[in-house]
Amino acid sequence: MLSINTNSQTNFKQSWSFGLGVSNHTMAGDHRSIRTGLSDGADANNILNLGGYLYVDKMFSSAFGLELKGFYSTMSGAGQELTSNYAIVGTSVPLRNTYFNGNAYGADLSLILNLSNLAKNPYKTKPRKWNLASYIGIGIQQYDSKLYDERNDVLLADYGNSPSSNGAANSTYYTFGLGLRYKVSKKIDIEFRPTVNLNEEDNLDAAMSAKQTFEVFYMANLGLVFKLNDKEHDNYVWHVDEVKEEVNVEDLIAAKIKEYDENRDTDKDGFADVTDPCPLRYSKSNKGCPGDRDKDGVLDDLDLCPDVAGLKDNHGCPTDKVEATPVVVQQPTKEESKYDVSLFDNVYFDLDSAILTRDTADKLNKVIVYMKLKPEASIVLQGNTDAGGPNDYNRQLSERRSKTVMSYITARGIDPSRIEVIGYGEEFPKFKNLPINRNNRRVDILLK
Repeated sequence: MLSINTNSQTNFKQSWSFGLGVSNHTMAGDHRSIRTGLSDGADANNILNLGGYLYVDKMFSSAFGLELKGFYSTMSGAGQELTSNYAIVGTSVPLRNTYFNGNAYGADLSLILNLSNLAKNPYKTKPRKWNLASYIGIGIQQYDSKLYDERNDVLLADYGNSPSSNGAANSTYYTFGLGLRYKVSKKIDIEFRPTVNLNEEDNLDAAMSAKQTFEVFYMANLGLVFKLNDKEHDNYVWHVDEVKEEVNVEDLIAAKIKEYDENRDTDKDGFADVTDPCPLRYSKSNKGCPGDRDKDGVLDDLDLCPDVAGLKDNHGCPTDKVEATPVVVQQPTKEESKYDVSLFDNVYFDLDSAILTRDTADKLNKVIVYMKLKPEASIVLQGNTDAGGPNDYNRQLSERRSKTVMSYITARGIDPSRIEVIGYGEEFPKFKNLPINRNNRRVDILLK
């Protein structure tokens, strides 16, 4: 329970951040904040409509979150020189001869879409310093906008404090923004965020007309972001960069091979190969090696007479007990195969397996070297199994074993056309008196 609570607190902490900074308000309604052409009325022609903002972010994942933001801003603007001189509601002064100024404050709630994390590169290994996110939301603001005649600075209308406005003006607005953040440290980011805002009321710039019934204004925000995190994890906004070390592929492969070798148990007897004196012989006793009950030097798994001392050349049996079977590779006869020249060691397999064992690499590498030195040489791979299992299955298994050997050789530059694959199943065992034996589970490599 303590562990779960700790993890919950960590994730909760990583998901929060706070921001504050300065902003610039640009009006784009009946009145504009830029290129007005006014020679006087400094407030009206001032494009530096400064303000400030404060927000708190909550990320629910590295890609999605919510933001609650509050702001205050000054506003100003005037009719442009090239603007058509249409009428303004409530006054006979034409638009081209008016300007406004005022202030506004409000709050909005936005959905955060972290574009950098949604489009992250899975192959990127270095920490990134930039983050791009989009913000889509809705807000409400209250404002005081005053309309003036620019010829004599006479107040024409006051949307905010005069009785004609029925109290302070307010409206709903919709906001769309892009935030570009630069990572200064694990705790602090710098953010620049321009937004486009659609105001539902037509009096934000103190000029109401029949030409348009809503206002558009832009906000440029620049400030600092303070991120919550812990010592081991970054804030969710940068969460995908939690592991950023360059990985040496060769070292990783070497480590995996080492781990595999340390835990490998080829004969599946419970003793790892690194400690098993007989890694290819199954035995639950004697530290992984088959015993020798009759002490004749032939281990029990190969001894046809395990309880009677015998001769090594007679499979552990006395000469008067069992007739010896020659310990030679039983190849197909001349009538059955035209290949009878063997220069290479056999490749052996585990029970019911077509996977190369660890001890086969050196054998097959010698074949590869020979074929590269003698480009005219070709080989045939004859797959075999022991007598366990149905005949049809064994023939398929033996062919798979031959194809496994072929894949190893061709992957190292040998033309497949120089290799022939045959599967004999259990027809030609190496030891006829030992039907279930690893020596029968082999691929014979013969020179054509």
